[in-house]
Amino acid sequence: MRSQKIKLVDQGAYGQYWLQYKESSSLPDYRIFFSDLISRIHHFALGRFYWNIGSLPESKIVGAGGQLKQLTGHSEDDWLGASPQFALAHFLPEDVPFVMSYVMKFDQYLQQMNISGRENAKASIYARVRTPDGTIKWFCIQYPGFYYNEEGRLIYVLSVCSDISHIKKDNNPPFMSILDTGQGEQQIFLCHDAEEELKQQSQLPKLSEREREIITLLARGRSSKQISSELFISKSAVDNYRQKLLRKLGASSTAEIIHLAVENGIV
Repeated sequence: MRSQKIKLVDQGAYGQYWLQYKESSSLPDYRIFFSDLISRIHHFALGRFYWNIGSLPESKIVGAGGQLKQLTGHSEDDWLGASPQFALAHFLPEDVPFVMSYVMKFDQYLQQMNISGRENAKASIYARVRTPDGTIKWFCIQYPGFYYNEEGRLIYVLSVCSDISHIKKDNNPPFMSILDTGQGEQQIFLCHDAEEELKQQSQLPKLSEREREIITLLARGRSSKQISSELFISKSAVDNYRQKLLRKLGASSTAEIIHLAVENGIV
C-alpha cells in the first residue's frame, strides 16, 4: 500500500478546475445509466447513506436520494438544482479543503487511465459531517458510477455518502484511499500544509533509524513476520518496536502510526 501527499486547494482553484467540463449541448437523462446502480446502493453502503448525482456540464445536482433529511437536514427538493458547493457545505468547514483536494485528485487519477479501465478505480474519501442534531460524525464518500459521452468527456458522477461513525471516531485529518483492482494496488492520499507540517515535525518525538525502518515497512503493508525477515531480527523484536512506537507517538493502532508517519514525512 503506497502513500502520497497532495496540496490543499481553495474554493477558487476548485471552481476553476471543473470549468473544463462545462458545455451547452443537451444531455441524456441520468436515470438511463444509474437506475439499477441506485437501486443497489444499500448493498454496498457502509452505514446510513444519502446519494447525489452531479452534472458536470451544467455544474448542478440533478439527482438525490437516500436519507437526505435525516443526515443533511435538507430534502430532495433542496438538493435538486443546487450547485456542487451545496454538497460541500455539509462537511465541517475545516474539512472542506481536504474533500475538494481529494475529489480533484481522483478525477486527475481517472484522466490518466483509459475509459474502459476507469471502472476498476474505486475512491473512498473520509471526512467529517455535522448532522442536523449537531453531532459531528465521520462519513465515507464513494463514487460507484460515472457516465462519459461519446467523446470521452465526463458528464455525470454518482456520489454516495455513508455514515461510518460506528467504525471511525478519531480526530485524524480527512484522507482518501484509491483501490485500483486493474493494477492490483491501493494508495493512500493525505493533504498537507507546509507550515503546519513543520510545526508538527518539531513536536514529533525523535525516532531511531531502526524505528524509521519499521514504520516504512509497516506503511508498505508488511507483517511482523515479513519485517523480521527483511531486517534480520526476530518477530518478537519487531512486535516490541511496534509497541514502543505506539507509546512514543501516542498512537492507538498501527494504522495511526502509519498515518502520523506519512503526515510528517517519515515515509
